[in-house]
Amino acid sequence: MIRDGQHIGTRDASGMSEDDIITMMVGRELTALYPSEPHAHGEEILRVEHLTAWHPVNRHIKRVNDVSFSLRRGEILGIAGLVGAGRTEAVQCLFGVWPGALARGDLY
Repeated sequence: MIRDGQHIGTRDASGMSEDDIITMMVGRELTALYPSEPHAHGEEILRVEHLTAWHPVNRHIKRVNDVSFSLRRGEILGIAGLVGAGRTEAVQCLFGVWPGALARGDLY
């Protein structure tokens, strides 16, 4: 095992538990990999309701369809999806740079 560029030790993997491996990797025991303590909810800083945007050329195609979400202080917003799912278009609408003439939704 190497940690921070230093040789920590050599062990037979068949005799090690997952906890042993983790302890060698991080240099201490991890008693709570997934802590159950609740986090405080900050105030709402952004709310998007029913964001919809149509294709700039073909107005019959919706590029973003009825997207709603809320973001609170201290949270990190991630937008994920496959190519063509409307991620870029949704963010362009939020920042006011959507090239299409038709977009609607409510921002609070």
